[in-house]
Amino acid sequence: MSKAMLIMDMPESCAKCKLFFDSYTDMICRGNHRTINYPYPDKKVQDWCPLLEVPKKITERTRLCNKWYAQGYNACVDEILDEN
Repeated sequence: MSKAMLIMDMPESCAKCKLFFDSYTDMICRGNHRTINYPYPDKKVQDWCPLLEVPKKITERTRLCNKWYAQGYNACVDEILDEN
């Protein structure tokens, strides 16, 4: 089965997320079908949030590997963020 990736802005809280669903009885994360407990929707993103931040580029200060790996890694991050 092929894979897919959704790129969106990382929300500050569950209530500001596009995956947030507020029904009459529950607040639900549509990303993993879990109930969001009060008062968390307005406070922060849950620890079990299915969204992952795009990794940072490898810089000279953080490079612990060879330069060819760093260039390939940074090219992948550029491609994901469409910064070419």
